[in-house]
Amino acid sequence: MTPEQALWAAVITQAVCDLKGNRTSPYAANEKLESYHWFKDSGASFNHVCQLSGLSSGYVQRLVKPLLKANKHFAEAYLEKQQSYTKAIVAAKTEKDALVQNDKRRKKLVLEIKALTDSLNKCHNDIPKAQCVVISFSDFFKTKT
Repeated sequence: MTPEQALWAAVITQAVCDLKGNRTSPYAANEKLESYHWFKDSGASFNHVCQLSGLSSGYVQRLVKPLLKANKHFAEAYLEKQQSYTKAIVAAKTEKDALVQNDKRRKKLVLEIKALTDSLNKCHNDIPKAQCVVISFSDFFKTKT
């Protein structure tokens, strides 16, 4: 095995270690999930690393198959938790956006009410006191009929 092949074999070995999940780093669960999908999906990256290491991708797949089975429940539960968090984040953002919109509407209404109040106060101040006539509610309807 050449030094380059040994290096790429070490990449596969690290992915196996991540899949086993024996580490306690804050990113261990995410690394475990990424390794799980890297082996399970056998994509272009996986096949390329196997080729560079001089190992058959089928051989590596057969070696990690028991680990994939053992971690299937973890991967599904972790994915479900991520989806749940994503839904909660989207719901919180939607609620925040609605509150922001309501706050904008409230501020606009407050400004409109203030403008109307100022306008009424100006009109009231412009009317000479002698011209102010108080009409009772019943008097108002008597004049209408």
